[in-house]
Amino acid sequence: MPCSNQLSYPARAAKGRLIPQMKRLGGGSIINFGSVSARIGSNFPAYMTAKAGAHGLTKGLARDLGPFNIRVNTLLPGWVMTERQRRELPKEMPAGNSNAHPTRRYRSDGVVSGR
Repeated sequence: MPCSNQLSYPARAAKGRLIPQMKRLGGGSIINFGSVSARIGSNFPAYMTAKAGAHGLTKGLARDLGPFNIRVNTLLPGWVMTERQRRELPKEMPAGNSNAHPTRRYRSDGVVSGR
């Protein structure tokens, strides 16, 4: 699937199939993944912009769908240490930055996905 379709497919699927079904069922829940970097900034402006857009989409959908008993929230899981980050980040970075987390450790991708 081309990149533009990857970005627009979830929104089209929600509008075309999921939201109408949630309305018929009397409610539902939509959970988007965001990032705290959209609020505090980061060295990755494109990522930060995309996550700020997800937050704006969540707010707009929550306003529009609330009357239909459909909750829309954004989950900000914090830094999730994925395999890609383990390969690409400087070795000294993870240990130093984990102190910013209340648990003093990073979450793994399996914790967030439920694997």
